[in-house]
Amino acid sequence: DLLNKFDDNVHLIKGNSKRIIKRGHIFNRIHVADIARIIYMLSVSDLKSDIFNVSDDMPAPPQDVVEFASGLLEIDPPEAVKFSEANLTEMARSFYSETKYIRNEKIKEKLNLQLKYPNYKIGLRDILKYEIRSWLIHNKYLICTKFYIYL
Repeated sequence: DLLNKFDDNVHLIKGNSKRIIKRGHIFNRIHVADIARIIYMLSVSDLKSDIFNVSDDMPAPPQDVVEFASGLLEIDPPEAVKFSEANLTEMARSFYSETKYIRNEKIKEKLNLQLKYPNYKIGLRDILKYEIRSWLIHNKYLICTKFYIYL
C-alpha cells in the first residue's frame, strides 16, 4: 500500500495518534507556508509596531482535523477518547486548557492578503499531494498528467 511507505513519523499512519474529545474546544491553526508569507510581507511593509493574530479562516475542534486527515488517508480515525479520561502529559493537557477564536481580518486587510491555505482541509490536501509526489520521486516513479510531467 502506497501510504504505508510514507514517513514513519506520521502518527495517523503509525496508529499512535489520539482523537481527544473535549466538548466545545476549538483550536486555531495556520499552514507554515502562510506564516512564512506573512512574516515576509510584514518585513517589507511600512507597518510599524503592531500586533497581529495569525491563523487560518477555520477554527475547528482538533478531532475534526484528525477525522478529516484520516479520511484523506483512507484509514479509520483513532478511537475517540474523552478529555477527562485521556492519559496526557502536562503540556498536552495545557493545549486543552483554553478555547479562543482568533480573528485574522486585520492582518489580511493591512497586507491585502489572501491565505494560500485558508483552512485545514485545503492545507492537508496539499500536504498529502506533496507527500505522495515526494514518495514517488524518491522511488523514481514518473507522474504524468494531461499538462504536467513530474519527476
